[in-house]
Amino acid sequence: MSDLSLRSDVLVRMEEGEALDAVSFDLSMRPKLTLREFSSVCEYVGRLGSAQKWWAGDLFNEGERRFGEAVYQALEGLQMSPEGRMECARVAAAIPRRRRRATLSWGHHRAVAARWIDPGTREEFLDRAGSGGTSSDAGETVLSPDLASAAQVWQAQRDAVKDKSYRATPIGGEVARFLRSLRWSEASENTLLSYETTLSRLALDFAHKEIAEVTLEDLRGFLDVHWGEASAATRRQRLAAVKSFYRYEVDERGLALNPIEKVKPPKVKNTERRAYAPDLIDQLRDGQESLRDQIAMQLFGRLGLRRNELRLLKVRDFNLAAGTVLVHGKGGKIAEVPLGFARLKADLEVHLIGRGAEEFFRPGCFGSAGPFVERDDTPRGSRFIPRPPRRRFFPKREPSRPFSYSGMHYWFKLCLKKAGVDESILMHELRHSAADNLWRRTLTHAQKLLRHESPATTAGYLHPRLDDLAEALKSLE
Repeated sequence: MSDLSLRSDVLVRMEEGEALDAVSFDLSMRPKLTLREFSSVCEYVGRLGSAQKWWAGDLFNEGERRFGEAVYQALEGLQMSPEGRMECARVAAAIPRRRRRATLSWGHHRAVAARWIDPGTREEFLDRAGSGGTSSDAGETVLSPDLASAAQVWQAQRDAVKDKSYRATPIGGEVARFLRSLRWSEASENTLLSYETTLSRLALDFAHKEIAEVTLEDLRGFLDVHWGEASAATRRQRLAAVKSFYRYEVDERGLALNPIEKVKPPKVKNTERRAYAPDLIDQLRDGQESLRDQIAMQLFGRLGLRRNELRLLKVRDFNLAAGTVLVHGKGGKIAEVPLGFARLKADLEVHLIGRGAEEFFRPGCFGSAGPFVERDDTPRGSRFIPRPPRRRFFPKREPSRPFSYSGMHYWFKLCLKKAGVDESILMHELRHSAADNLWRRTLTHAQKLLRHESPATTAGYLHPRLDDLAEALKSLE
């Protein structure tokens, strides 16, 4: 038996025997494991760290090519940060499969894929690394003096973003002011992180220049070098960050000219979305074991909540007496949405029975909106005690902490499996379903439910069928 077949057989049998899972590798359940089997598995595990990054990069690039923006939710299953996924995709795109060296580490390939290395010389660097061996200096792989210098520059740039030292550059200081203005205007953490990722690179690439000295050609070259091979959606997002930064510089910092103002963003292909009938929403709800998950399916498929809106929901956001829920939407907007459906109201009443009054506390109800509550019965000392934590409706392990994005992804896939429905259904498609099932009454109501400012935005969530047109024509008779 070959080593490949040997280790595959061993790993399969260990996984079936529950000796191998996401957090453990229990060899005690394999007392007769031979040394050859053990060596083969060790070699395989040793290569997994590098292989995972290649697999993630190839999945990202191929997924974008096939499915466009629709693939991003699926990619969260990799349990990597967005920046980590993008880095894997960049390296995988820069070094095609036929040029990769199994004898070299991921670190070798990533260093060779650096943007400052001419693509035509990358294969030569890999050949030199493979023939000349490697040495280690303070944990850094050394391929050659030139490449070592490039790798040090690359690492320095990463460190400059982490420790904010990029802000010491002329443009970096302006970026810091811009981010502070965004934070003041209640921009989301995702927006702040995305903008800083883009603009910190701008500050480092042009560390030797003042912002007024950066030309349109400089900016085009900057975007092309970093994201020229990325998807249209990614290029559009990075351009938007740079444009927003320059608008701030013109409007608030007195920059005379906005060189990138007239650059047109790339066109993004429309992503196909599906909407599902109320029967499927009922099937999703009824297939869940816990009442909390049944309620979550209704909030998605009946009220059209987004994933992050469900994550941020607190117990106190529900007003069962008024039959409403406060939804914390995009851009920090808060909207009061009627619960509407009798089954949803009944499920919420049962689920929330027995919770303490402090979980429903809203700022201003008792005259204090701060982090402390006044009490008259405290023995000695301060009359103020810490306010109880505001519990999430859909928490992680700690009641006050929301679910992670990747955790939400896995949870939703498990819900689909429990309900026995098509596992390719996307979470956001339930929002489409909520609007599509309501617009047949009135478009205005669907717009109100989704909290869109323009009916044109709502129209993109509607999925009229041919028989809808036939019924509409028939009603004109």
